[in-house]
Amino acid sequence: MKISGHRLIQLVTGTLLHDIGMIKVPKEILNKNEKLTAEELQQVRTHPLYGYRIISKELKYPEDVAVIALQHQERWDGNGYPRGIREEDIVLPARIAAVADAYEAMINIRPYRRSLIGYSAMKGILSDNGKHFDPQVLKAFLESVGIYPVGSILQMNNSSIGRVVANQKAAPLRPNIELLVDEYGVRVTGREIIDLLEKKKLFIVKAIDPRTVNE
Repeated sequence: MKISGHRLIQLVTGTLLHDIGMIKVPKEILNKNEKLTAEELQQVRTHPLYGYRIISKELKYPEDVAVIALQHQERWDGNGYPRGIREEDIVLPARIAAVADAYEAMINIRPYRRSLIGYSAMKGILSDNGKHFDPQVLKAFLESVGIYPVGSILQMNNSSIGRVVANQKAAPLRPNIELLVDEYGVRVTGREIIDLLEKKKLFIVKAIDPRTVNE
């Protein structure tokens, strides 16, 4: 998925500003710990329209930037908002922003839940099955971020623990890891990088929450 030049600048700008319309939603709704009422949910769903107006009318950015805010909550199957458009009727930058927005929401704390670790968020995104997100955008996202995003903490089959430092595009289940705790439970003091493509007998058992690991 190749985007370059001014289109890339527009994509980055629009994605950074995509939720600016949230400033029009009351803080008590955004910070609510309980399930939103139908009326409150409707107020939240106005933010793409407000974002579009702010970006185009107040900030004076071009349409190609503003439309990202307008369409980033639209869904591949047509069940998004505010207009319920679908598939390629949604501009490509907005389809990209939709995936990034969903992932960012999962890995950050919300008033009603804890943040997810990168692997859990990626698993949730990839379980979409073509309902919400453009399959080609999902494929590109996976190739870029990896099933185990950089920074993920992993436990191996020999009980060692490592941190992902790089992903293998051709082998997403075999990232490069920095060893944190060896197989005997001893903290590693030096920097030791393991390429799981080379260590055939070593494999990932699970991703673990870094908040449970004392580094």
